[in-house]
Amino acid sequence: MTQPRLTVRECGISTARMGVARLHRHLPRVRGGLLAFEAIGPDGWPVGWAIVGRPSSRVLQARGFVEVTRCATNGAPNACSALYGATARWARKRGCSII
Repeated sequence: MTQPRLTVRECGISTARMGVARLHRHLPRVRGGLLAFEAIGPDGWPVGWAIVGRPSSRVLQARGFVEVTRCATNGAPNACSALYGATARWARKRGCSII
């Protein structure tokens, strides 16, 4: 049996922050970010978010690294993998490396 297909699209940082705050309760809120992605389930509703930001290390920032600061889902199968894959493709396209 195949899993229902997820789609991933870019979304606003504030939208992702609200979704992550609802699902990711054990870490403090993210202050900002460079970009955010949301995974959309087959029913059209968001099932997860990923926020991409700058790493805290200045050395890694200078070398062109970006970091997934938060990734949170509601438990939908393969949602985390889809979000991490989208962030990796975005980083590669822009010549960045991802942590």
